[in-house]
Amino acid sequence: MKLTADKGLNTLAFFLLLLAAVLPASAEGGQRFTAQPSAAVVQNGTEFVDKLLHSATTIGAYRVTADLAMQKKGKLSKTVAQFTFKAPSLMRVDVLSGGMNTGAAVAVRADGGICAKGGPALFGLKMNLEKGSRLLRLPNGLLVTGCDFASLVRWLKLQAKSGADVSVSAMPLKIDELSNVIVVELRDSGPFSASVAQRVLVDPSRMLPVEWILFKEGALLSSTKFRNLELLPQVDESIFQL
Repeated sequence: MKLTADKGLNTLAFFLLLLAAVLPASAEGGQRFTAQPSAAVVQNGTEFVDKLLHSATTIGAYRVTADLAMQKKGKLSKTVAQFTFKAPSLMRVDVLSGGMNTGAAVAVRADGGICAKGGPALFGLKMNLEKGSRLLRLPNGLLVTGCDFASLVRWLKLQAKSGADVSVSAMPLKIDELSNVIVVELRDSGPFSASVAQRVLVDPSRMLPVEWILFKEGALLSSTKFRNLELLPQVDESIFQL
């Protein structure tokens, strides 16, 4: 059964539950989860972000597992999702574990259409969604359809062009249990300019993110850890049909 996103909103209410768990945030401890700027991250990061964007836009098709966590109303919510992407805009997100959302999926088709499907707990109900639908808006403010590597880096670059300060470590660092990562930090130009708004940890060998951490007004908002990156020389586009 398929529904149009603008019709039967009561029927679509379950999708809000899906999105509440589908993407990021964390209350985990560690240096990287504090909004305090790192002393070793002081080099201008504009050129590095350009290199990061080049890697993100030339990687081709890929599949990656994302460990997602979010602190919401004093409770830590964790979800594991798998992202499959093929340039320029084909995407599929499958919730691998996340309570009643396990088995749910969102896909962007070749024609630009977006479809969502509930997991077994929601009887596999399907619906079509409009681009930019509020039902695709994640608790951290991002659209689930804009969370591929290239879109995230473009967002970072756009904020830098809009006045945010971007810094990068001069060399790979060890931060918490992660070793040999380049650290990128973005600070907004507003009242919380002394605090980090985004911290991105990058694998220097692939020049791609391994973790993306967001803060809001000096407090941790979300974290997404990327692992098991798999490059896909050939992708059957039927997987982007739900």
